[in-house]
Amino acid sequence: MDFVTTIAIALIGATGIFLMWRAITQPRLAQNGMGGQPLHGVIPIVRTSPLLDRLFGPLLGRLSYRVALLLRRVDKDEARLRAAGYPARYPTVYDLYAWKVAMALFLFFVGIAASLIGGTNFLYLAFGLGILGAFLPDLQLMQLIRKREEQMRFEMAFSLHRMAVFCAAGGSLGEAAQHLAYSNRGGVFVNELRQVTADTQKGMTLDEALEQMKERNPNIPEVVTLSELLRASARTGTSNAEVLRNLGNMMIDKALQEMEQRGIASGVQMVIPVGGLILPAIGIAVMGPGIFLAAQYFLFR
Repeated sequence: MDFVTTIAIALIGATGIFLMWRAITQPRLAQNGMGGQPLHGVIPIVRTSPLLDRLFGPLLGRLSYRVALLLRRVDKDEARLRAAGYPARYPTVYDLYAWKVAMALFLFFVGIAASLIGGTNFLYLAFGLGILGAFLPDLQLMQLIRKREEQMRFEMAFSLHRMAVFCAAGGSLGEAAQHLAYSNRGGVFVNELRQVTADTQKGMTLDEALEQMKERNPNIPEVVTLSELLRASARTGTSNAEVLRNLGNMMIDKALQEMEQRGIASGVQMVIPVGGLILPAIGIAVMGPGIFLAAQYFLFR
């Protein structure tokens, strides 16, 4: 078999594996029939769920429920999910526990496979990988929480001035929040303003909606400060525009300082790749010919 034939067979096999993986993991493959016509009589869960979810979902659901009973920290993990904005991968606490169980089992069986190939000494690796897999979703959730907090701070820093301008022009705080929420797509802070607007439209007072926003973001001091300052200004009669402008200026200064600190830290971190990778390569390129000629003169005479 020549080289070209081998490459062609390998590409065909890789394409088949890729298509099989897409078929068992991607949802909504059974939603449309020939010509884009909907398939009548297809069960909704079959139409909207990946095959792996349908196969392992019930088992992981039962295991995640048992893990929740064992850990007894559903309330704490619920607060962490709320702080992360309920990410798509972990919409509920039980989804988080299901991922913990799935990752622990997957890495455990990877370690078992390694022990079957390399010997019984790798059994310790299997248990270590299983424990690591159980904590990987927690590590990712911590990263998502930090990312959301950072996005909230930076977006607030440059959005409060727009609300201050609207209030200074005679608009109320609720109107300013509604104007900012629906004037552009925005990010996490604009989504919070949309929720505040929706709460007020449902019958809540603005104070109650702001209190709900503070409870949804207890780990972000700027959101708590904004809620308390606005409620205090409503009681004392202080201009909302002035409160928003002062808080925005403070947050912009803090954001600029944080960016400067990151720039300094990045410069320090660049020393490691420069010193460990680039300088040795330059040294080899510059001194390599001289070392080769010296070795040839002294060692091979």
